[in-house]
Amino acid sequence: MRMPVLMTIAVSLCAATFAGASDAATRTPHGPQASSRAFATTEPAGGRAHWSWAVESGFDGGPGAVASLECAEFARDLPFALRLGTGYAGRSPGDGILARAVFINNNTNGTLVQSGHRWSWRLDAVVTPERGVLRGMRWSAGPRLSLFTAHFDYVDGNEEFDVTSHQWGMGAMLEKSWPVGAGSRFAVSAGADWFFASTLAGHGSTYSPDGTIVNQHEDYGWGDADEAIHQPKLEPRVMLGIVRGIGR
Repeated sequence: MRMPVLMTIAVSLCAATFAGASDAATRTPHGPQASSRAFATTEPAGGRAHWSWAVESGFDGGPGAVASLECAEFARDLPFALRLGTGYAGRSPGDGILARAVFINNNTNGTLVQSGHRWSWRLDAVVTPERGVLRGMRWSAGPRLSLFTAHFDYVDGNEEFDVTSHQWGMGAMLEKSWPVGAGSRFAVSAGADWFFASTLAGHGSTYSPDGTIVNQHEDYGWGDADEAIHQPKLEPRVMLGIVRGIGR
């Protein structure tokens, strides 16, 4: 099953329970499941799910921020919560001189001004171990989608263009939080995302990992395009933020 379908199904499951979340009663958790409710402070009543939101900032392959919505206990005895997030991060676009040669021509005139950024979407299954060295922490893993753009402007060189890539990937995180007020927690997380190589497209040319090339310049190939453009690959993440339960 393709990743977009999996993400759509998971979001639909959470959304189907949202109508009853605002009526959920709240209480202080006890027993072995107490730590699993640390991040989502709205306790479900009558089988209803509880929800929490989070805003985090830090390093995500570059300086960035992430906003997420988490849904827990939307199915009876399910051992994990689901979290959907979206983020933005700046990053190095790559080698602007080589990018110009690969996607346009070998001219070198003009003053190079370049930048890069990516939008990302992430879906995680979130688990809270109840024993062992990770007790009191949470770990999460799931699919990722990255939309990366590298921008190159050759001032006074009459050239300006973007190179883009859309990549699927996987990621995992380890998380810890501490209470900072009624219904709120300060959270720290660290982990990494891995993205699969994808087609690079810019200025009418495309270079794909399978060797497919449209509008090739000189004898450049996929390897040259991948070297020129710093599309996400293995991306470390360290984030700090606030998590708050909905309904408090």
